[in-house]
Amino acid sequence: MARELQEIVDETDNRPMRVLGYRTPAEAFADELLNLQDKQGCCTSK
Repeated sequence: MARELQEIVDETDNRPMRVLGYRTPAEAFADELLNLQDKQGCCTSK
């Protein structure tokens, strides 16, 4: 059962979606992480 569930998750994460600009959820998540990483520390004052 766990393997079947993982297959469904993998299929969903790798399916392009119109709402994400035809990127996959995995790609959109990776892009968001990169954006957050780029912004880290931008608003700190020293």
